[in-house]
Amino acid sequence: MTENEIATGIVGAALKVHRALGPGLLKQVYESALAHELTQPGLSVVRQKVIHPIYENVPLGDGCRSDLIVEDKVIVEIRSLESVPAVAYKVLRTYLKLTDLRLGRLINFGDEHVKGGIKRIANGLDWSRGPRNGQCSPLTGVGPRTRVFDQETSSMSINAKILAPTH
Repeated sequence: MTENEIATGIVGAALKVHRALGPGLLKQVYESALAHELTQPGLSVVRQKVIHPIYENVPLGDGCRSDLIVEDKVIVEIRSLESVPAVAYKVLRTYLKLTDLRLGRLINFGDEHVKGGIKRIANGLDWSRGPRNGQCSPLTGVGPRTRVFDQETSSMSINAKILAPTH
């Protein structure tokens, strides 16, 4: 499975967990439920995996732990807050760089509607569903995307140019 296919399954599982449990529980409850839901179709899920930062070939100890790593391809960081602080996005991006993985999902189960609390963070991932090199997507007519993070609202948005198709 590709990172994008796994990420789609993660979103579906998160929606199912949130529908069943609702917002407001501890992060560990959602982590357990999501891990359970992801293993049902046979995905491999590692919980609380230690990430070992290395600086100039010197190991820096057990600096951090990722909440979930699915199929050794996608990191899932879970929150259960009214609003996610900006540092949470930075943490996930750093985990992706340290593990050399290309895709992460930040899921905030504290939102009333979890769909708005699911964010995608990519680390050099070649988007199989988006335009490349400034070209227009022949399917959507949408050009290159720019990710914008608004620190005041702690939200990520994607700006896209509408381009004429190149034939």
